[in-house]
Amino acid sequence: MSKPPAKKPRKTEAPLLADVRLALGLREDIMVCRVNTGVFKPLHGDQTRAIRSAPNGFPDLVAVWRRHAEVRTTINPGGFQPLERIEPVTFGQALAIETKSSKGTQRKAQENFQAAWEAVGGIYILARSVEDVLAVVGRE
Repeated sequence: MSKPPAKKPRKTEAPLLADVRLALGLREDIMVCRVNTGVFKPLHGDQTRAIRSAPNGFPDLVAVWRRHAEVRTTINPGGFQPLERIEPVTFGQALAIETKSSKGTQRKAQENFQAAWEAVGGIYILARSVEDVLAVVGRE
């Protein structure tokens, strides 16, 4: 009797996801949330009902990054003694982070989500390492 072939170890994104969560979670300027996506059946009640936890293509992590900028305004720009003011502004920048292994590829739904996210001003990061994320948000 021959043994069944040994299963190859599955390369998952879980260790990378944990490392990214830790790297961002230690920062005071970023709030990060893990989003488990998929379809689930309820534990109680109608067991034939399916519950979708997030839209198709939703990223592994969503975050808000506190950013700072300066806004320059000129009062009475064409008149007598124009005055330039510089005011500090704080705002939140939306981040979406999809983690992939070195050989992992985005599904079409993920590509569509990325396009929609970026079209409304969000930052989408396809991360194959923690460095990919830190390249965008910098080191604190």
